[in-house]
Amino acid sequence: MASSTPDVLEHTPHAPTLFTEAPPPLLQQRFPTPINGAARYAQTKVTLPRPLFSDLSGFCQSMDVPLAHAFAAVISTYFCRTTGVDSIVIALPVPGSAETIGSSSVATRLNLDFDGSFMELMRDVASQLQARNVHQRCSEADVSLAFESLNSDGPAGDSEREAVLRRAGYEPPPLEIVVHDAHSFGDLCLDFNFDTTFLSREEVRLIQPRLIAMLEAALEHHPTCVAQFPIMPQAELALVLHTFNATQRDYPGHELIHELFERQTQARPDAIALVDLHHELTYAQLNRRANQLSQRLLLHGIQPEQRVAICAEPGADMIVALLAVLKAGGACVPIDPDHPAERMAFILKDSAARLLLCPQALTERLPAARYRPALILLDERDARLIDSDPEYDDNLEVGALDLTDEHLACVMYTSGFSGQSKGVMIEHRSVVNLARTLAHTTHAHCPSAANVALNAKPCSDLSIKGIAQLIVGHRLVIVPPSTRADGANFLAFLARHQVHVFDATLSQLDRLLAAGLTESSSYQPVSVLLDGLALDDATWERLRHCQSIRFHTQYGSLECAAAATAGLIRELGENPGMGKPLPNVHVLVLDARGQPMPVGVTGELYLGGIGLGRGYQNDPQLTAQRFVPNPLSADQQTKLYKSGDLGRWRADGSLEYRGRAASRAFDCL
Repeated sequence: MASSTPDVLEHTPHAPTLFTEAPPPLLQQRFPTPINGAARYAQTKVTLPRPLFSDLSGFCQSMDVPLAHAFAAVISTYFCRTTGVDSIVIALPVPGSAETIGSSSVATRLNLDFDGSFMELMRDVASQLQARNVHQRCSEADVSLAFESLNSDGPAGDSEREAVLRRAGYEPPPLEIVVHDAHSFGDLCLDFNFDTTFLSREEVRLIQPRLIAMLEAALEHHPTCVAQFPIMPQAELALVLHTFNATQRDYPGHELIHELFERQTQARPDAIALVDLHHELTYAQLNRRANQLSQRLLLHGIQPEQRVAICAEPGADMIVALLAVLKAGGACVPIDPDHPAERMAFILKDSAARLLLCPQALTERLPAARYRPALILLDERDARLIDSDPEYDDNLEVGALDLTDEHLACVMYTSGFSGQSKGVMIEHRSVVNLARTLAHTTHAHCPSAANVALNAKPCSDLSIKGIAQLIVGHRLVIVPPSTRADGANFLAFLARHQVHVFDATLSQLDRLLAAGLTESSSYQPVSVLLDGLALDDATWERLRHCQSIRFHTQYGSLECAAAATAGLIRELGENPGMGKPLPNVHVLVLDARGQPMPVGVTGELYLGGIGLGRGYQNDPQLTAQRFVPNPLSADQQTKLYKSGDLGRWRADGSLEYRGRAASRAFDCL
């Protein structure tokens, strides 16, 4: 097992520190320099209990490690873990000196071995400080942190800025931690002197109890590897793992999408279920059409989980086909009729679709017959005859196909913008949970039988939400493609159909706002669902201050049935808020080694819960890379989706988006 390998040299205000090479900056300037004479440097204090200090002193003495180096190991571990680096430069007191920063301190570079134990790290600090290896030059600006210990009150009683200047004659680092041991029997004081252009007072306030908890953990957990050493109090760990993820909602289990739709049909057969440009179908009519088509699919030998492709424009044909495939036990594979024939052929081959459902009018767009399975035409003339035919009122008996909620409902293909399109396998329970979730969150203020717009292409994740509306009794209003691109026409369409809730892209939102969405006196929706992560600050603030419409930000992907978090923008504070985990969804913010991050610290977002997809069609390798065992669970069957997105917890249990993992931004803490 490799050990940490620091390079050190005595540091003075007049002589540059020397290193093998300069490490990347640990902390970045993120806040403006104060103006009008306001202080740039600030100080906060925290108590270090005397019993803990005494226990640490005794422990370090028994291990023959200077106490200062236990502090250094704690500080180095915390800041390397929370900023995602493995190297840190820290100014430490020279052993045997008066222990004040300046001519009697050394700037030490530590390269942390995350697989080594915390005890080994403490020993490495001590041994390498004594080694004093000298290499190439590196300026004192590379020192991000400083630690020192004073045996008297010293500058503790001075003003904050004077406290920094008295110990220096040099530019202070972004953060300096000073231990004051003024009284033999009282508690000690830790001063945190910090540069307000690097750290906020709130960030420093959060750091303080974590470092105290780490000092406590050093007594018991010193054999633990650095990668897994506790970096926050147990109370905060419970907060980010359990309290913020207390999302369990007990919904009736073992429910299938089409069976819930059939229940709505039995309860409200004459209620309007679907509206498009050419149709206004009741639940009974929609159910009859789906029953007739499902019988045809069963006659073609469709078995549970066999894939059936659907190439149709958003409308009655698409919804009927989706329901029919589910009733027959199959898994829907939606295909956008606007896609090139080559892409259609890829999806048909990759999904191993047994059948292809398509209206006659779209058959010319399909790939050649040799690249597709058997074709079933969706005939509008036959469908109109079926609407009033009681022969198709009878649903297939529940349990006849021996389906469970863990059977596949659909295989949805991603856009492929970042490479080859991938088919995400989504089970019945994921869509059912989504329907229940939306009803209790973003749609909670809508009527029980609301008008919900489907504003999406058939292959997008919003089509899942479309089916989800029908199983809770809403009316699905399908927005024509020609209407979506014009703000005035779109707003007029929404008003004409008195739509209560709809999803919108950011470009659509801009056009709707320009057309007067928030100012209209004749019509306003109840809720609008947005991808708030891409909103600019000005639009975010505008929506935040709108009291007449409930604008929700939502975050998710096909891999988690389209939705994982949501929040009301007016309650989320500054952009970019992600909201909180949805019911029966849990979100973990983990570092690169699968360890949880404290509040305010950036990590990768891992998504889990009932909404999680089964994996990728025909790609077990990618499935294993992205649908990973929960590193914090003893049950290796519990999976999480590794999103590739960065985020951090806010103190209220909501999440904040921080970009993509490939371009990790260092921040604090």
